[in-house]
Amino acid sequence: MINNDKLNGTPNSSFNFYGIQLPALDSVKASRRNVTLTLNEVNGYGFRWRRIQVPDKHSQWKLKQSILLEPIDGYDGPPRIEEFHFKIYPGDILLAINNIDIREMNFRVLDNMLKNMNSDTIELTVENVPELADIKDLEEDNNENIDNNDLNLPQSSLDGTEYKNIPENKQFWLSHKNGYIMCELIERMDNGRVRISIGNKELIVDESDIDKANPFNINGINDVSNLKYINDTTILHNIRQRLGCGLNYTDGGTRNLITILKDDINSGSDLKKLIPKIKGVRRNDMPPHIYSKAQQVLRNIQSTGRSQGIIFTGGRGSGKSYQISCFIEYLINVGSWSKNISPNIVNDVILLLDIFGNSPSIFSISSTNYVKLLSLPVENNGTISGLKIETFLLDTEKLISSTSGPNTFHICSLFFNQIPEKLREELFLNKIDKPKLLGNNEINEEIDNIFTWKKLEEIFDNIKFDESKKIGIYKILGAIFHLYQASATTGDCNRSNFINISHAEYAGKLLNVPVNDLYEVIFKGSLNNDKKPAVSSLMERFKMSNKNQSGIDALGSFIKNLYQEMFNSIVGHINEIFTPKNSTTFITLLDYPGYNSHINLINMNITSDLSDFINNYFNERILELSYDIHFKNAGEFYTSQEVDVELNGPIINPSYVTRLFDTRDTSSKTADIQARSNRKKGLIALVEEESMYPGGSDIGFVNRIYLHYDNCNVIKRDKDKKSFILSHLLNNFKTKYNADNWCRRVQPSKSGNAVVPFLRLIATKDENFSNLFLPILCPKSDSNVQRMRRATQAINTESGNLKYGSGYFSSIVCQADGVINSILRMSSIYMIHCIAPFIKTTINNSKNNLKLSTNDVMDVCFVRKQLKAIFILELIRAYNNGYPERMIYINFRRRFNCLLKEDDNYNDICDDRICIRNLFTLLNLPENTYRFGMSNLLLKSNIFNMLEEKRDTMLSSTMIEFQRMCKAYIYNMKRKENEIKESAICIIQKNYCKYKLTKNDPWIKLFYNVKPLLGVMQHEKQVTEEALKIKNLENENSSLKLSKIKLEERIAELEMQISMEMQNSDDIHKALQNIIDEKNVLEVALQELKDIQKKSTLSTESVINSSISTTPTETVNSSIMEELNELRDNELNYKITIKKLRAEMDDVRRELENVQSTNTILIKKQESVNELEKKCQEKIENILKEKENISKQRNDLNKNFEKQRSELQALKNENSELRLNNSKLRKDFDELKLSVVPRSTTDLTSDNLQNKRELEKKIEELEDELEESYEKNEILNQNSNRLMLQIEKMKNQISREMEQRENEMVDLRHQYNKRQKMFEEQIEDLNVSNKGLSNQNRLLEEKVRLLESEHSENEMRQSNYKFEYNNLLTLLRDKEALLSHERENSDSKKLLSKYKMLLEDAEHRITITKKSNVSLEMELSDIKAQYENAISSKHTAENKNRQLKQDLATSEHEVTLLNEQVYKLTSQVKQLIEDKKQENILKAEMCETIQDLNSIIKKLQDEIQSMSSDINYHSKNCVDRHKYCILELKVKELESKLELEHNQNQHLLAINNLKCDEIEKYITLNESSNNTLDKERMERKHLMDKISLLNEDIARFTKHDLDNKNKINNLELEISVMTATIQSVKSDLKLAENRANALNNVLESRIETFDDIEEEEEYDIQENIINEDDGQISNDV
Repeated sequence: MINNDKLNGTPNSSFNFYGIQLPALDSVKASRRNVTLTLNEVNGYGFRWRRIQVPDKHSQWKLKQSILLEPIDGYDGPPRIEEFHFKIYPGDILLAINNIDIREMNFRVLDNMLKNMNSDTIELTVENVPELADIKDLEEDNNENIDNNDLNLPQSSLDGTEYKNIPENKQFWLSHKNGYIMCELIERMDNGRVRISIGNKELIVDESDIDKANPFNINGINDVSNLKYINDTTILHNIRQRLGCGLNYTDGGTRNLITILKDDINSGSDLKKLIPKIKGVRRNDMPPHIYSKAQQVLRNIQSTGRSQGIIFTGGRGSGKSYQISCFIEYLINVGSWSKNISPNIVNDVILLLDIFGNSPSIFSISSTNYVKLLSLPVENNGTISGLKIETFLLDTEKLISSTSGPNTFHICSLFFNQIPEKLREELFLNKIDKPKLLGNNEINEEIDNIFTWKKLEEIFDNIKFDESKKIGIYKILGAIFHLYQASATTGDCNRSNFINISHAEYAGKLLNVPVNDLYEVIFKGSLNNDKKPAVSSLMERFKMSNKNQSGIDALGSFIKNLYQEMFNSIVGHINEIFTPKNSTTFITLLDYPGYNSHINLINMNITSDLSDFINNYFNERILELSYDIHFKNAGEFYTSQEVDVELNGPIINPSYVTRLFDTRDTSSKTADIQARSNRKKGLIALVEEESMYPGGSDIGFVNRIYLHYDNCNVIKRDKDKKSFILSHLLNNFKTKYNADNWCRRVQPSKSGNAVVPFLRLIATKDENFSNLFLPILCPKSDSNVQRMRRATQAINTESGNLKYGSGYFSSIVCQADGVINSILRMSSIYMIHCIAPFIKTTINNSKNNLKLSTNDVMDVCFVRKQLKAIFILELIRAYNNGYPERMIYINFRRRFNCLLKEDDNYNDICDDRICIRNLFTLLNLPENTYRFGMSNLLLKSNIFNMLEEKRDTMLSSTMIEFQRMCKAYIYNMKRKENEIKESAICIIQKNYCKYKLTKNDPWIKLFYNVKPLLGVMQHEKQVTEEALKIKNLENENSSLKLSKIKLEERIAELEMQISMEMQNSDDIHKALQNIIDEKNVLEVALQELKDIQKKSTLSTESVINSSISTTPTETVNSSIMEELNELRDNELNYKITIKKLRAEMDDVRRELENVQSTNTILIKKQESVNELEKKCQEKIENILKEKENISKQRNDLNKNFEKQRSELQALKNENSELRLNNSKLRKDFDELKLSVVPRSTTDLTSDNLQNKRELEKKIEELEDELEESYEKNEILNQNSNRLMLQIEKMKNQISREMEQRENEMVDLRHQYNKRQKMFEEQIEDLNVSNKGLSNQNRLLEEKVRLLESEHSENEMRQSNYKFEYNNLLTLLRDKEALLSHERENSDSKKLLSKYKMLLEDAEHRITITKKSNVSLEMELSDIKAQYENAISSKHTAENKNRQLKQDLATSEHEVTLLNEQVYKLTSQVKQLIEDKKQENILKAEMCETIQDLNSIIKKLQDEIQSMSSDINYHSKNCVDRHKYCILELKVKELESKLELEHNQNQHLLAINNLKCDEIEKYITLNESSNNTLDKERMERKHLMDKISLLNEDIARFTKHDLDNKNKINNLELEISVMTATIQSVKSDLKLAENRANALNNVLESRIETFDDIEEEEEYDIQENIINEDDGQISNDV
C-alpha cells in the first residue's frame, strides 16, 4: 500500500483549498445489445427467465421489477465476439421482444407471449448487469411455471404480530417463491400493477400476486367456507394455522374434508379416546375429523336408507390407506354388526389384499397397486351385514420389473424368506439360491418385519380359507418363482425354449403338468388337446404386422396373467363367504393408487413408466368425476328445480386431459386418408396403432405424439427421443414419461390368452386348484367378471363395434368406466382430500430432494399446488353460492313440524310450501338462505343446523318422557319373565321330586333303555338309503362337471370361430363401404372434369399463379395465427383477472347480502318492537283509564265515608245526650233512695249498685257492637265495589272469547266442510275400487277352486304314476338281473362295453356337431345373403365404372393438352432444381472454408491468449517510473479537489436542513388540516368508490371482451375464407396431377400393348416362314 504521509510530503500537495471535492464515481455502464436466437425442438430458444426486484437509482433506489435471463445449457469461459449477438449470458436483463417493450408488461401476458412464439427466430433487446451474474438458484424446470414468482422473501410466521401495524382494509397476502407474506396495500396503479410495502421496503408487483387477508380472529376456523375472504392464500393460511396447532383436519363444506398426514401421527389409543366423544353427536357440534365424517355417513344411511360413497383422493405417500383404516376402525367400534361377520374380519381382509397387491415404492414402503371398491352392506335396522370387495387395474408388471427397483409384491418376499422348511422342500424352493423375482431390494427386510408368516396364516384361518385353497396358492407362487428362474431364450417365441429346464420341471410338478405342456402353453399359446391355439383374432392382425413376440415376453405375460387370476380367485372367495344375497344399501370406500406427478420436483433422474401413465390417467378420471359431481350435476339439478345459481368452475376443464388420453379412433372406416390423418387421436389409440403397425416402434410413437399435438400446451418435447413431458392435474404438475418398451407391452400375447384354458386343465387334475379357481372358471351372475363382460359388450354396442388395436387399453378404459359408474349410483358422495405436507422418499440418501424448510410446519408451495390440483377454491365458492342441503317438502314438513305445534292453525294447511314459508317467516330467516324448487327445498347448511338445534330443544322433553316409558315397559317385561322363571323353577323342583321316587322302578329303567333303540332301528334304513342317494348324486355331479368343462371348451372354440366369421363379415362390410366411397369419389371426379372442360387453359395458369403465390398467404396465415394466439392469451389473462374480480364481487355481494339480511331481520325486529310499543301504550292508556275510574270511585268512597262519619258524630251526640239523661236519672234515683225508709236503704243501695254495674256493662257492649258493625259495613262496601269491577271485567272477557270462538267455529266449519267433501269423494273412489276388487276377488276365488280341483286331480295322478313307476322299477330290476346273468355267462362282454362307449361318444359328438352345424348354417345363410347383396352392388358398380370409362375416353383429348402444359411446367421445375443444387454446392464449399477459418481463428486466439498472459505477467512484475510519478501527482490533485467538494457539500447540507425543517412544519400543518377533512370524506365515500370502481372495471373488461370477440370473429372469417381458397386451389392442383398421371399410365399401357402386338405379329410371320421352308424341304426329300 502507498503511504498517505509520503504523498502529502511532496511539493505538489502543499495547497489546501476549502470545499474542494473529488468528482463523483460513474455508475457501472450496462451494455445494451440485440440478440437473435433460433428455435430448438428440445430447449426452445435456449434460455429461461424469472422475475427479480432490482433497486433503481432514478427512483431513489426503490425496488423495480425486471426480468432476468439465463442460458439453459450454462456457459463456461469468457464471451466470444462471434457469439455476442447470438447468445444469452448470465446477468442479462430483458427489455424488449421483437421490438415490443416488456418492461411495463404484465407477468402472465409475457409468459403466454413466450409460450406461443412459433417463429424460427426471435429478437431480444438485452441489457447486461454484471452484478446479477452470480444469481444461480434457478431450478431446472421452472422456466415456464406460472406459480414461481421468484420474489425471494421470508416465509410468513404463524404469529399474529404482523397484523398489528397494518389496518384491516389494507392487509393483503403476497405470494412469492418461499410461500406468502403479509403486506400493506399503498395504491393501485395502471396496467394491473400494485404498490405495496413489506416492512420498510416498497415493491411494485402484479395485482394477481396479492390476495385479500382475513381478520386475525377468523384464522384457524374449522370450516374454510366460513371465511370472510376466500382465496388460495387464505385457505392455505387457515390450514397452516390449524396444522401448527396440531389439528390435521379442516372442513371444506359438508361433504369435503382436507387431511394432512404428519410424521407424529397419534397412536391408536389416543384416537380411540375420540370415538366416544364423537359417537351420536350432531354434525354441527362435531370437529373436523375422519371420525366425524364416518358418524355423518352412518347417520345419513340410517335416516335415509340410501347408499353412501366415500372417495379418498391424493398422491402417493399422502396417507389415503391410513385414513381408510381410521374410517373402518370407527365403524368397527360404533356400528352394529350382524352374526355373519365379525368386525375384525374387515381389517384382516384389507391386510390380506395389501400383502398380495401392495409393493414398496419411492414414496412409501407399502403403496397400493390396484383400485379397490370396499363396500359394506347395511340392513334396514342399521346393522352391517357383510363385506363386498371389487378390485380393478392390478399392476402385475411389478412381478417382472423387480430387478430395476424395489417393486415386488409383499407376498413374494414374505413367501420366499419366511416359509417353513417343510413347505420349502415340498415346493422345491430350496433349489433356488438367489431368486430373480426378488432382485436386489433393501426394503424387503423392513417389509418382512411388518408382514409375518404367522400373521398371514391367522388371516387365512379367520377368513375361513380351506387347506386345499392355501396349498393351491402356495403351489402357484412356487411355480411363478420357478418359471421366472427358468427364464427363456431371446428371439421368436415359436423358436425359444427354457434356459434352466430343471426349474421348469419343478414348476410342472407343482402344477401337475409335464414340461412339454408348459412349453406349448407359454411359447405357442396352445394345449396338446387343441389343434388350434387358444388366442383371439387380434393375434392374426398382429401376425399381419410381420411382428412376433419374444420368448421372454411370452413367459412374462404368462406369469402376470397367472398371478392376476390367482388374485381374482382370492377376491372371489372372500365375496362368496361374506357378501349377503339381498342387499341394496352400501357404504362404499374407494381406494386407488395415487398420482406420482410430483416425482419431477425431486432432483433425481427418474422417469415414469407405462404403469404410472395408467395410474395418472385414473387420477385424472377421478378429478373429472369430482368436477362432474360439484359443478355439472349440481348445475343440472338447479336448472331442473328452476333455481338460478352461478357455479363458476375452474378455467381448465379436467375432461380436456382425460379426452387427450382416451379419445377413440372414429375415422377407421372412412376412405378419406386426409380425414384420418387430420383427426386427432388419443394417446391410447396412438400406442395401439403403433404397436400393430409393421414398422412400429417407441420412437415412432413419440414422434406421432408430437405430430398430432405439436401446438398443445399439455404435451412438450424432451431431450431424449423416447421420452415426452405431460402436464397433469390442471397443469400443476409435469411428469416425464419414458416410452421404452410401451409398444411391446401393449401387443397381444398368445400365452396370456391361454392362461384360462390352462387353469381349466389344471382344475380337472388337482382338487386344490379346482377349489381355488372355482370363482373364475364358474362365475356367478353377480360376480365382477360377469359384470365386466357385460360392460365390454355394452361399450362395443354403443361404439358401433369399434375395437381397439390390441385390447390392452380397452380393458383399462372399461374398468375405469365401471368404477366411476358404480360411484355415481350413490345418493350422496363424500370427498376426503389427502395432502402431503412435504415430499418424502424411502431412499436413504435423499439429499437431492427438494429444499424443505425444516422450521416450518409444511412446504407451502407444494401444498398450494396440491390444493390447486383439486380446485378447492372453486369447490368452496360453489358451496357458498349454492344450496347444499336438499329435502323434499313432505319430508321437511314431517321433520320440522314440531316447530309449529304452538300454532294449531298451520297444521291444517294442505300446501307444504305455504306452511314452510310461514315457518320461515316465524323464524325470521333471510330470503337469501333458502330457495323453493319444483320438488325440493334448498337450504344453506348453517340454516339447516340451526333448525336441527331448535328441533332438538323442542323434542327434548318428549324424548325424555318416551325414554321413561320405554324403561318402564322394559322393567315390566323383565319382571314378568322373572315371575315365569320362578314358577318354572317350582315346577321343575316338584317334577324332580317325583322323578326321584320313580327312578329305581325296573319297568321305567327298561323303558328308558329300549326307547332310543327303537328310533335307531327305524332310522338305519333311511340313513343307508340317503347315503346311497348321496353317492349317486356325487357321481352324477362329477360326470356333469367333466361334461360341463368339455362343453365350455367347445363353446370357447365356437366363440372363436364365430368371432373369426364376424371379422370376415366386417371385412366384407368394409370392402363394400370402400367400393361405395370410391364410387362417390369417381362421381366427384367426373363433375370436376366437366368443370375443367369449361375453364380451359386459363384455369391452369391461375392454378400456377396461385401455387406460386402461396408463400405470401402462408406468411399472412402465420402472422394471423400469431395474432390469434396473442389474443387468446390476452383473453385467458382477462378471464383470470375477471375471475378474481368476480370472486371479489361475490365476496362483496355476500357481505351486502348478509348486511341486507341483517337489515331485514333488524327491520322485522323493529316492527315487532313497534308493535310491542303500541301494545304497551294501549296497556298504559288502559291503566290510566283504570286509574281515573279508581280515583272517581275513591272520591265517591270519601264522600260516603264523610257522610257515615257525620252520622257517627250525630250518634255520638245522641249517645252523650243519653248519658246526660242517664246521669240525671241516676241523680233522681239517688234522691229517691234517700227519701225511702231508712230500713231498706242498705238493700236498695246494694241492688242499685248491681243494676248500675250491669247497665254500664251492657252499654259498653252495645258501643263495641256498634263499632264492629260500622267496620264490617265499611269492609262489605269495599268488597261489593271490587266484585262489581270484577264482574264487569269478566263480562267483557267472556264477550271477547265468545266472538273469537264464533270466528274459529266458522273457520272450522268451512274446513270441516271441505274435508267432508274430500272424504266423500275419497269414499266414492274407494267404493268404486272396492267393487272392482270384490269382482277380482270373486274371479280369484273361482281360480283358486279350479286350482284346488286340479291339484287334487294331480295328486291322484301322481299316486297312480307312483304305483306304475314302482311296477316298472320291479320289471327293470328283473331285466337287469337277467342281463347281468347273460353278460357274466357271455364271451362278448368286453366287446359290447367297448362298442357302447364308442356309441355314446359318437352320439355325443353327433349332437355337438349338429348344434354347431345348425348355428353355422344360420350364420352361413346370413353371410350368403350379404354376399349376394354385395355381388349385386358390385355389378351395379361395374356398370357405372363402364360408363365412367366411356366418359374418360371422351376427356382424353383434353388431358393431352394438359399433359403438354404439365411437361412445360416440369421442365421449368427441373431447371429450378438444378439451380438450387448449384447454390447448395456453393454453400457447402463456403461452409467448409468457414470451418477452416474458424479453426485458424481458434489457433490464433490461443496464441493471443498466451501472449497476453505473458504481457500481463511482465506488466505486473515491472513498473515504469515516469508513469508512476505522473500518477502520484494526479492522486494529490484529486485529493485536494475532494476536500473542497466535501466542504461545499457540508455547507449546502446545513442550509438545506434548515429549509427542510421549515417546509416540514408547513407540511404538517397542511396535512393535519387536510387529514381531518379527508378522513370524513373518505369514510363516507369509501364504499361508494369501491362499488363504482368495480362496476367500471367490469364494464371495461366487458368492452374489452366484446372487442376481442369481434376481432377474433373477423379474423376467423378471414382465415376461413383464405383456407377455403387455399384448399380449392390445392384440390385443383391435386386433381390435375392425378389426371395427368392416370393419362400417362393409360398411354404407356396402350403403347406397351401396341408394341407387344407388333412383336407377336412379327414372331408369327417368322414362324410361318420357317414352317413353309420346312414343308418345301420335306417335299424335296
